[in-house]
This record gives sequence, structure tokens and C-alpha cells, in this order.
Amino acid sequence: MAFFANQIYTIANRKQDNGNNMFLALFEANSANATPCQVHNQSNTEEAFNQQWLVKTVPGKCDIYTFQNIRTGTYLDLRDGSKNNGALVVGWQLLPGTEWESAQQWRIIPNGNYTKIQNVASGTYLDLLNGSSAPDTQVHGWEWSATETQDWSLRRVSRTDVELRGIIAKDTHNAPDFQGFSQDGLYLVLPQSVRDAIYVSSRLKTMKGRGQLFDSDDYAIVLKAEVAKWGIANLLADDFGLLWGLMFSRNDDGALAYNFYLNEDLDTVVFFDPYTGEEKADMGYKAYMALY
Repeated sequence: MAFFANQIYTIANRKQDNGNNMFLALFEANSANATPCQVHNQSNTEEAFNQQWLVKTVPGKCDIYTFQNIRTGTYLDLRDGSKNNGALVVGWQLLPGTEWESAQQWRIIPNGNYTKIQNVASGTYLDLLNGSSAPDTQVHGWEWSATETQDWSLRRVSRTDVELRGIIAKDTHNAPDFQGFSQDGLYLVLPQSVRDAIYVSSRLKTMKGRGQLFDSDDYAIVLKAEVAKWGIANLLADDFGLLWGLMFSRNDDGALAYNFYLNEDLDTVVFFDPYTGEEKADMGYKAYMALY
């Protein structure tokens, strides 16, 4: 399994509950220090962000990482860096330069098709309390074991600006003179339920255009701003952007602006019509410029 630092991941335990993987999360998306870390069923709502972690390299240390929850902004922490089996894993504000910083630092160790996640301070491994994989099971540190409850799958759910440029460049709906302009270095795509909710709250579907005063580019720009406002209000981590781009396009009938993001597999461009609230594979225009 390829691993890329400074990316956003979901982290699923190998042991399943009724055929379902359990994903690493913080209790009730609580940003308070000492919030217990648990596992839950995968979410496709706003709770999905509580199951996403920005895995960042620790400056000056080789193959050592921090795990920041993007919903709460807090970091995966082994309580007091304890070497004792059963020490709970919690969320905590970052503690750089303190005696506790190594309790928030982790090694990612390949183990076949999975990885083990080892705490630097204790040498113990991320594990499930009492070997249970039921929803709400707490996560703790435990000495090395061959048990599957110490095996985790890291699935990357972000794309870099370089990767995004490549995906957009391959899209067949681009005009020969297409140009793309990125603003962020790392991008995350919102789940459909969140996209739908933001669009409804924007009230754009009930608004009527007024010629040049409020036309397609205004619709698309307003919706991009609504996505950014949602992100500020709901996600406490930084160092990434939400992918909700603008496309400017033309055909023989004129020009049109609309939004775009990526599909669930993060490898194909999906267009969004801010007039109707519909996803489309083809807007019927050729894009000559994109902002994202």
C-alpha cells in the first residue's frame, strides 16, 4: 500500500463488525482535550470528517507523523505517553516542544496489506479495547500482537494540486487553450449529502438570474463562497482546501460558468450546474479556464 505524507486519510480497522469496517474517529466530534478515540461505521454525512485525518510529517524526524482530525483540529494522542497496556488514545491540542509531544507522534509500519500504527513515546500500538470491533469501541495502546485489531488500512481521500491539474488536463471537455489556476496545495471533496445541504442553504435554486447583473458566473462564484463558509464553520483543521472549483466555458451559442469537483474515486471531473443543482458528466461546453 502506497503511503504519502501530508495527506488526508480514513483509517479503518482490519477486524470487521457484521461485515463492516470500523473507522477511527473522536467521540461525538468533540474538540475538547481528552476526548476518547473510538471506532465507528463509515459515515457519508458531516460525520465523515470526524473519520478523516491529516497525516503530517514531524519536522526534522524521519518517518514520524502526527494525525490531526480535520473535524476537531485536535491530534491523536496516547494519554500521558503511557507504556502500560490499555492506555487510552484521545484527541488533544498539539503540544510541540513539550515533554508530551512524542505522545502525539506515530510510526506507520507496513504489515502485509495493512499497517500498524506505533506510538513514539510508548512503543505500543493502536489497538481496539478488549479486542472488540463493535461501534463505539474505544481505542488504546497495547504491546505488539499479531491480532487483527492492531491492523489498519489507510485510504487517502485527498488530492494534491499537481494531481488535480493532471486529472483536469485529461478531461475531454477542455478547450485547446484551457488554463487552470489552483489556490491550494491539497484538496478534499465533500460527501454528496454535504454538497446537497450547502446548495439548499444557498437558496440559489430559488433565485432567478437577471441578465448580466446576476448570471452564470455569479451563481458559480456565490456557491463556491458558500462551500468555503461551510468549511470555516465546520472544520477546525487547516492546511487543505475544499474542492469546489469554477469552470468558465464557451460553445457556438455563448459562454457559461459552472462548478466542478471530483467523483468518489477522486479520478474524474464531475460538473455541477448551480442553476439546477444537478451533477452532470457533460455541460455541453468546452472549458477554457478553471479556478480551484
